[in-house]
Amino acid sequence: IFFPYLGYYYVVEETKNIPYAITTALCMFCFIPPLFALASIGIKWLVIGKMKEGDYPLWGTYYFRWWFVKTMQRLLPSQFLNGTPLYGGYLRRMGVKVAKSAQLAAFTVGAEDLLTIGEDVSISSQVVINNAFVEDGMLKLRRVHLGDHAYIGSSAIVAGGANVEDWGELTDLSHLQPGKTIKTAEVWQGSPAVLKETKKIEDLPQPLHVSNGTRRKYSVIFTLMLLIFPFVILIPLLPTIIILNNLDNSTPDYDFSYLIVTPSLALSYIIVFTLVTVLLTRVLQWGIKPGKYPVYSLFYVRKWFADQLMSLSLIVLHPIYATVYIPLLFRALGAKVGRNTEISTASSVTHPLLEIGKGAFVADAVTLGESDVRGQQLILDKTIIGNNSFVGNSALIPQGYTLPGRMLIGVLSTPPSKEQLEQEKARDWFGSPAIALPRRQASRTFATELTARPSAQKILARSIIEFIRIILPETVILICSILFIAYAHDLVVEKHWWQVAIYLPFYYLLYMGFPTVLVTLILKWLTVGIYKPEQKPMWTSKVWRSEAITSTYEALSVPFLLDFLRGTPWLPIILRLFGVKTGKRVWMNTTDITEYDMVSIGDDSALNEDCGPQTHLFEDRVMKVGPVKIGKRCSIGARTIILYDSEIGDNVNVDALSLVMKGENLQSNSEWGGSPVRPA
Repeated sequence: IFFPYLGYYYVVEETKNIPYAITTALCMFCFIPPLFALASIGIKWLVIGKMKEGDYPLWGTYYFRWWFVKTMQRLLPSQFLNGTPLYGGYLRRMGVKVAKSAQLAAFTVGAEDLLTIGEDVSISSQVVINNAFVEDGMLKLRRVHLGDHAYIGSSAIVAGGANVEDWGELTDLSHLQPGKTIKTAEVWQGSPAVLKETKKIEDLPQPLHVSNGTRRKYSVIFTLMLLIFPFVILIPLLPTIIILNNLDNSTPDYDFSYLIVTPSLALSYIIVFTLVTVLLTRVLQWGIKPGKYPVYSLFYVRKWFADQLMSLSLIVLHPIYATVYIPLLFRALGAKVGRNTEISTASSVTHPLLEIGKGAFVADAVTLGESDVRGQQLILDKTIIGNNSFVGNSALIPQGYTLPGRMLIGVLSTPPSKEQLEQEKARDWFGSPAIALPRRQASRTFATELTARPSAQKILARSIIEFIRIILPETVILICSILFIAYAHDLVVEKHWWQVAIYLPFYYLLYMGFPTVLVTLILKWLTVGIYKPEQKPMWTSKVWRSEAITSTYEALSVPFLLDFLRGTPWLPIILRLFGVKTGKRVWMNTTDITEYDMVSIGDDSALNEDCGPQTHLFEDRVMKVGPVKIGKRCSIGARTIILYDSEIGDNVNVDALSLVMKGENLQSNSEWGGSPVRPA
């Protein structure tokens, strides 16, 4: 926002021509992503060059160069390139050996130069190519090869040192371990992944022929779409920018008394952005139906643009998720949602093809009915969640699946197959692949008005608290942005360019980074204090306040500061201010912590990409909170989840995409892996 605002400000001051100023701001905003892309590519080759396979000491010079490159890459919202031919071009310039026909959703890769992606490979969303990780005090870089026509399912992890041969398949939410190879036409499933079946190549989806001319034509179309896309972000913000500029001009220099109006401006921005998102998404997805569509078609372009809007809404409208307002948004976007349904940050949703029954519960970070791209085709199908069913954190419900009513799918789990549903009468399932849970921990008994049938007074009280929770982050962002722009403007005007380059990061920390963390800290200690083990029904103020802190932390503290401190000694230090007990030399490549006082991490332990202690769960609409203790010199793999009331001893390694169950005690000097975990 900084440079577009300066463009608007200077043009208005010089010409008094508001339309010209708006055009200038929009143009400047459109060219920022390409400049960031060029900067991230240049920094990568200047700082580290070509990454080489090997083990490097944690906190050493090579580690620092690797960390710096990966941190600078986070400045570029590369997820908005995914699904286009341009994404492959960007990755090639970063060092990935990727064929032009590869179909790539948003995925994470640790060491680009060590990844090879063949012709017609399909990589689904939220995949991790885990070829750069920290274990036993070393940064380890490994090679990964994905052969022609390979398919990697949603939220899967391919470990460094693993390979997928031509036509191989790794299914959703599966982990291919180091040294493993999926051979030609084999299908592997689960965490850890094992051979499920071997298919005939002629029975697999065959790729459509796409000419080079067609690829070039759609590369131009997607380039134009990417230039248009920033308008969707900035246009809803323009009224706020114009009003703030007028208010600033009407007051003396450094008189910020007009900041009192920022909550109303924040609310207006949220409303306008929501209306624009809903309107565009409904138009783009008009007439969408289950079926197969060529990737190189205008229908795919429409679907892609709508998906990017949804990805953006998960960022801009993050505080609205897991509130009483989110079912209204889902319905406005075209989904069928029953009464008394709770929905958190569900991703990869095609709303017109989604149906959620009454009384259902969809927890945080659930992948819900993701569309599939394979063989140069987009595949769409309907997804149904039955009445009163529960889908746990980081679980995955594939498109085309119908989850019966009164079913529970556990954390980091996939649903049972149709054959399992026919053979088993179990209602509770967990793991990848799913296994029946014979019995689970009973919840305390609470009155139904505190869990499933709240009174009108309870609904009103929660609505008010969650309304404040929604506008608070945007209000803080506006205030901090105004102060940052005001003082950084003086810096740009009064100092030489090299002084600006030196001082600007410190201005950012002073006016943006530190305040966004401080607001969350104050909110945490004033409204909740110290978290303790307890069970609280959903319709109580303690739960609403706790969820408000988590939402503010994720919307303010993480994106504006903590995300850039991943992999540094500073992140554990700041988390101590929240109440997390971290030992010496703890390495964290994750910010995924909620009930901070419930987490203890021992000396020299390493938490890899987006893993986390899950210190609360909602079961039977009761929030259950408990501690997680991680011992000394432990290594926790990428995307692993450790449930509450668990303890991990010293010198323990837990593999990627593992699920440590409630009440588990992993003994010292041991290795574990899988969902659920078992001895390695």
